[in-house]
Amino acid sequence: MDHMNYSSLKISHNHPPKPKVTYYNQTKEQIISFLPFHKPKKCVPIRSSIEKNSSYDTKSSPSLFTNIIDRPLHPSVDPKHDELGPTECPVVDGRLPDSLTGTYIRNGPNPQHMPRGPLHFFEGDDMLYSVQLSKGLAIYTNRYVKTYKYKLERDAGCQIFPNMLSGIYGIADIIQCVAAVARVLLGHINLKKGFGLANTSLAFFSSKLLALGESDLPYIINSTREGDVETVGRWDFDEALFASMTAHPKTDMTTKETFAFKFSPVFSPHLTFFRFDANGIKQKDVPILSINRPTFIHDFAITKRFAIFSETQLAVSAAM
Repeated sequence: MDHMNYSSLKISHNHPPKPKVTYYNQTKEQIISFLPFHKPKKCVPIRSSIEKNSSYDTKSSPSLFTNIIDRPLHPSVDPKHDELGPTECPVVDGRLPDSLTGTYIRNGPNPQHMPRGPLHFFEGDDMLYSVQLSKGLAIYTNRYVKTYKYKLERDAGCQIFPNMLSGIYGIADIIQCVAAVARVLLGHINLKKGFGLANTSLAFFSSKLLALGESDLPYIINSTREGDVETVGRWDFDEALFASMTAHPKTDMTTKETFAFKFSPVFSPHLTFFRFDANGIKQKDVPILSINRPTFIHDFAITKRFAIFSETQLAVSAAM
């Protein structure tokens, strides 16, 4: 897609007014080209519930503490609102060039169920926002990535997995952790199907659009001709990869190979490097044994000859 001046383009749909979004640094974008599509039917926008869901239960003691000492995030950082199906957006200022064709998708955290206390925005469920452009039209939609965690909590109608990054503040949080372990032991939760999120980034390799997060494996996403966004399913690379991988794989545009790694905060090797061929088939693991402590490694870089990892001073250790 050719670069253009987006500051002169304003697109809106018939939502009620929302808080102005001013924080974009925690999301990643992906632009994928797409063929022209048939004009969809206009959908009735679903009323946003950000006003009633973006606040915490101020009656609980953890919330009283965090509202005074460590206030919750601004709603624009971690909003909570409903899914919206394909909706035609009228252009209210300027015009969209007929030649501008493609789909813009971004990924970010949005909690399906607001916790009773503080929330670290890393732990919000995965929401995809899509704008599909063709023949001077813009079709907007936003959908949750249907992870195993999302579907379990959707069916239960409440939060099941504890938010570990947000902290444990009292008996209720301890009970929630014990209940989650009990569900696993009783077979109500199958960890082989995943237990994490895909809210960090988007990647495109092996002819697949993927939603990724460090706590789980990638989820395959499909952008339809009508402008909708669908979750195809979790990609375990024919069971060649278990648990999780980086949310920032790197693709060699010459060989079409994709390079990635996985990080283990508990067991050695703490860092394992691997690659996928052009068909998405995982190759052998390469343990990085020089990393002898569980340091938090979020990203890496590749050159024609090297894979570069930065061993940070942020290390994981058990609190005594």
